Amino acid sequence: MLDTTKELNKESVNNFNDRTSTKTLSHSNIPIMLFNPENISSHLKLETNSSKAKDTEEFKFSSRFVEGFTQLMKAELAEQKKVIADKYKAEMDKQHEADKFYQSYIDTLKSKIRQLEELVTSATLKANNERQKRIQSEGIARKAFDELINNAATQNQLINQYEVDNNKLALKLDLINQVHKDLLREINVSTIKLEDSEQQNQMLRSENTTLRGKLTALTFEIENAKTAIKEQKSELVSLSTVHTGLEEEITRLASVESENKSEIAKLSESNAKLLRKKDSLNTAIADARTEINALNEDLDVAKARYLNFKEANIELEKENKILKASSKEPIELKGKDKLPADSIKELKVRLSAALDKVNQTNASRLELLIKVKEQADTIDLLTNKGSLLAS
Repeated sequence: MLDTTKELNKESVNNFNDRTSTKTLSHSNIPIMLFNPENISSHLKLETNSSKAKDTEEFKFSSRFVEGFTQLMKAELAEQKKVIADKYKAEMDKQHEADKFYQSYIDTLKSKIRQLEELVTSATLKANNERQKRIQSEGIARKAFDELINNAATQNQLINQYEVDNNKLALKLDLINQVHKDLLREINVSTIKLEDSEQQNQMLRSENTTLRGKLTALTFEIENAKTAIKEQKSELVSLSTVHTGLEEEITRLASVESENKSEIAKLSESNAKLLRKKDSLNTAIADARTEINALNEDLDVAKARYLNFKEANIELEKENKILKASSKEPIELKGKDKLPADSIKELKVRLSAALDKVNQTNASRLELLIKVKEQADTIDLLTNKGSLLAS
């Protein structure tokens, strides 16, 4: 729009100069007069007055035209300056809002990553504590198992001793039975002999009663020994059952511990990969920030150029005022306050590319956060499982 206006204004000025240019006098323009000094003098006066009036009128018209043209150019330049300033301000506001949004979003992501790292650390500590508890419980179980084995050996020794004592008691019982038989025979003999001697019969009866009491006592001891042997056997069976249960529990705890170790190893490897990916994302974000800073520097350079053009136009306006006051031809304003279109397009393209890179980086970081959340949920499940197993 500015170039078209400039061409029209140049054409108008040329037409005006053509119309208002001073015509040279020729013989055809001078009327034929008689050679009379008085006539010549009066004619020269008339020509001089007419020329002065024309020059004054043309100067006034030229001044009004230059003043109107200057005001028109000033209004057009002011409008273009305002449009460019508004566009520049809008772009700067958008850039500022985008920077604030991305900075707040990056800060939020950093805080979430820190929270997830704290969760991973606490889960690792919990897993280590559970592992220590399992190790302690395994030590206690092994100690109890060793004690059970020692008790079982002691019980086996006691059972063997009881069997030896039982054999001895059985031998004694056989001897007592034999003695009982002998006593019965003697009682029979005594009974036969009772007829011969009442006194001898009384003695035999008293002796028989004594032997019967001894036999009853020996029988009671044998029953007690049998009961003790049965109790020792039942206790040995219960101890064997407990020992079997402890062996099964130790085997199960060992398998659970190996599973937890493998899961922890997988999670550690996954966390290492996620940390490496986080570092790469931080590097990408740093590159994007560098690109944005470069764009900001380019915008600052463009702004400085705009200010320089503005100052140059102010200087040109001052010179135009001076030239107007001195009735000389004004310097044409060339609209240097307008930024080159190619530079603005290049800045927009670079800014769009930087924003796309930031968006891609933010999308990758969001995927990383989702994976970290899944890892944290897996660690929580393993921790709960370990707590249930420990309880």
